[in-house]
Amino acid sequence: MADPPCRYASISSRQVRLLRRQWNSSDHAGFTTAKPWMRIPDDYKTWNVANQVNDPNSVLGFWKEVLALRKQYEDDLVGIDITSLYVRISDSQVYGSFEILSPEDERVFAYVRAESILILLNFSADPVDYRLPVDVTLSSCELMLSTGSRPMELANRLIKLEAFEGAMFRIKR
Repeated sequence: MADPPCRYASISSRQVRLLRRQWNSSDHAGFTTAKPWMRIPDDYKTWNVANQVNDPNSVLGFWKEVLALRKQYEDDLVGIDITSLYVRISDSQVYGSFEILSPEDERVFAYVRAESILILLNFSADPVDYRLPVDVTLSSCELMLSTGSRPMELANRLIKLEAFEGAMFRIKR
């Protein structure tokens, strides 16, 4: 089960950090046997860790995939901020290049970081066909991570992104 996009968008960042982990569908979401000091969300019986453990398309499944990716590329990836799919390749490139690919596109925020990581973020509630710039080809890209629930459709320089999908590619030059 995929988590609804922007589920906590209206909650301040401090409040999100204070939310209790919803472990299961038992009383108080399995967080405590006492009365919690903050209200448990009403949907805890649906959105909890126990329901996501075996679902690769869940938020928990996404985090598992990210940790596996980090381990696979541990020599190359110093850190990953999952919420924006921002990647630092090495300490020496923390202040490295950042190139926005399509500033006029109101649906997809696309950029290349440190000349070797391509990030595509679809901020639209609709699927989008995103065309890569001329100097980036799909044959030079390796999909590292996607929040989509199906294999990515890649054709020529066209990438099909689901609603609210984010994808990270390694550019092989």
